[in-house]
Parts: sequence; C-alpha cells; structure tokens
Amino acid sequence: MPVVRTMCWLGAQLSELPGVKALAWQPAVSCISPSYFRSSITHWLEGGPFPALGLTALKPTPDGGMQSVGMAFFTGQELRIEPELADDCKAATRLAARLVNKLLDESRLERETYFELPNGNRLLLAPSPNGKFVRVWPA
Repeated sequence: MPVVRTMCWLGAQLSELPGVKALAWQPAVSCISPSYFRSSITHWLEGGPFPALGLTALKPTPDGGMQSVGMAFFTGQELRIEPELADDCKAATRLAARLVNKLLDESRLERETYFELPNGNRLLLAPSPNGKFVRVWPA
C-alpha cells in the first residue's frame, strides 16, 4: 500500500499539469478527471477514506447484482453485491464504497462475517467458493 499511496500522490501532482484530461487507473479500468482524482487522493492521503469510487469501479452483473472491478488489486478478491441489495443503484454504490473501505482495512476475507450498517441492518459477507469474491447479502 505504501507504493500505491506514493503512485497516487505522484498522479495527483501530475494532474495539475496543463492539458491533462484524465488519469487512468488500470486495475479498475477507469479514467478519472484530474480534479476528482486530485481531491479524492489528497483527502485519502490526509487520513480520509480510501477513494473507492475511482481506484475501484462497479459494474452490473447479468443477474441484477453489482460487482467491483479493481478491488482484487488490493485484496485478491472482488466485491459482489447480490441482487437483493442492488436494486437501488445509488444505494448499492454507497454500500460498495463503504465495504471496499472495510475490506481494505482487513485484507482478504477468508470466512463469513457480519457487517452492521448505521441504520442497524446487518449484512452477511462471505467468500465465494473459489475465493475470488466477497459476496454480500442481507443477513
């Protein structure tokens, strides 16, 4: 993570050069505007939350769920929000950002665990059988 933080700091500095239109982050297959990249990275480097929406991305799954792209770069696993939690795209995106932050703090998820939301609802987080995903359901 120290190398990633340094790369991001350097990217934030370079984003101020004239003519920079976007910064590409290959693990998430994303292009980020210079101002968004700079502000989210600076906030993170100053102790704020990990910039989950930028250094990871979300894509819909064929069954109506959502799946991260790029989280495996950090943890070895992608996040999969099951369809029951993904019907509201904005809420699912906020949930994914919160869970990415939690999972980065704990690294690879090896066993089922529960996650409590601020509203008191609980979620079940479980590794997929092949270990490549963290699957999230209502508990």
